[in-house]
Amino acid sequence: MKVVCPVLCGIRARKAKREDAGLIANLRNAALRRLASAAYEPAIIERWIAAAGSPEIGLIERGRLHVLELGGEIVAAGGWDAVDRDQSEGGHATAAIRSLAVAPVYARKGLGTLLMTLIEDEMAAQGFDRASIAASLSAMPLCTYRGFRPSRVLETVLPDGSAVTRVLMTKSLPRRLSAAA
Repeated sequence: MKVVCPVLCGIRARKAKREDAGLIANLRNAALRRLASAAYEPAIIERWIAAAGSPEIGLIERGRLHVLELGGEIVAAGGWDAVDRDQSEGGHATAAIRSLAVAPVYARKGLGTLLMTLIEDEMAAQGFDRASIAASLSAMPLCTYRGFRPSRVLETVLPDGSAVTRVLMTKSLPRRLSAAA
């Protein structure tokens, strides 16, 4: 019996470095142009890209941006940030996925799922019990597959006054036992 190795066999995950920022931005832009084109008009995508800037830099500096490499090439990237830590008894700690992109040629091959698993595990390990993502319309199937549920529709107004529709999606993360437990 011949076993064929899927794309994931050669994948290496690591924390992003500052020098990766340009490659990650190019990857994000290519993913938006190709993968979001079924949900958004090309002109909106270009304005969205222009308005996005470089949010990855802050995530890199905080050690919260991951890349997946295949043969030394960055093929996916994603990161997260803290949103809210409710200190009340029974309160919740929420973190948000801020960036998630897969190179179009590797779309729908499990890299988005792998990256989200890595991010969610890191969030939970740092004490967060809820995750959110402002999902593009094209990312909603992946987010739903990962257990996120729609919370509300978001309209992101771009500098020119046009808007990008996204959906705030949330999910519970498994609670981690502390080392003292």
